[in-house]
Amino acid sequence: MLKADHGYANARVRAMKSRLLDQSVFEKMLGMKDLSEILTALDKTSYRNEVHEEVLKAGLLVGIEEGLRAATSADLQKILKIIDLEAKNLIEVLLGRWDVQNLKTILRGKHIGAAKADIISSLAPAGCLHDSVLQELAEQPDIRGVIDLMATWSIPYSKPLTAELGKYQQNLALQNLEFSLDKFYYQNTLARLTGRSLDIQLVREVITREIDLTNIMTLLRLTRENLAPEEKEKYLLAGGRRLNWGSLVKLAQVQDADDLIVALEKSVYGKVLQEGWQLFLVSGKFSVIERRLENQVITKNIALFRADPLSIALVIAYIWAKLNEVVNLRILIRGKEVDMPAKMIRQALVLV
Repeated sequence: MLKADHGYANARVRAMKSRLLDQSVFEKMLGMKDLSEILTALDKTSYRNEVHEEVLKAGLLVGIEEGLRAATSADLQKILKIIDLEAKNLIEVLLGRWDVQNLKTILRGKHIGAAKADIISSLAPAGCLHDSVLQELAEQPDIRGVIDLMATWSIPYSKPLTAELGKYQQNLALQNLEFSLDKFYYQNTLARLTGRSLDIQLVREVITREIDLTNIMTLLRLTRENLAPEEKEKYLLAGGRRLNWGSLVKLAQVQDADDLIVALEKSVYGKVLQEGWQLFLVSGKFSVIERRLENQVITKNIALFRADPLSIALVIAYIWAKLNEVVNLRILIRGKEVDMPAKMIRQALVLV
């Protein structure tokens, strides 16, 4: 729950919400010719100061992205300062999912030999791991160096990664490292969410919905691996919101991606999966299905703006709205940088 003076805290969050960009701003940006015009448009937003400061240091593309990161990080820190300790602990539980995402980004970068600058530019502007920690991890020469440094700094995520490092060095199967992070995060998070308060229920709802999304995408990607059902089960997560373990075991027996979509058509994810499947048939990329699922999750979480105003709901909604906004802006500016058609850029955006 928010501090006793929840009226003040709510007012602060609502004021921050009023500065979020509406759909019309993105539509105008889609019609702009280049990053210079987008920079001018950002002058009229809450990102102005940070973006201009970073552009002076690093140029347009990198500067805009770093400015977005700095402004978003500052916003999240403001929120953590105006909520009480119990609410802060719950929000940090949620922010942990971006720690996992950022660690995966670093591991993927090291796996393919990406440059440090490219890895850092792909990091999400959220999470509990400080930017300086992530940058130091990104500077390590290889995956072993990343994991060893995490262990030296007693970062909890080093435990599952260390356990899987030997297997990775033998078969270079990055998915084992990534799954170990997901499993560690979700198991530990669910173990902490044992109370019955409204705030805990709201956070559990967000987490269990994400477990469903993760399991669906895992099952889709595993259709390309020709694995036995019992092998697929090793990569699935218990504790989902709509897909219980029994359902997952049955879905693991499905061998083809199109049959999996059919098997899920009566679930709450059926419609959006069908939409994503049509996009997949054109692009051949499972990422378009994942983006459609993310759209549904983001929409559900942002809808919490309309939930109990004396709960943590408003904070959760704002965080998802803000981070979705930043993702949309990054997609847009990167698309403009490579002259991607506006129609293609718009298809990648989640405008709620």
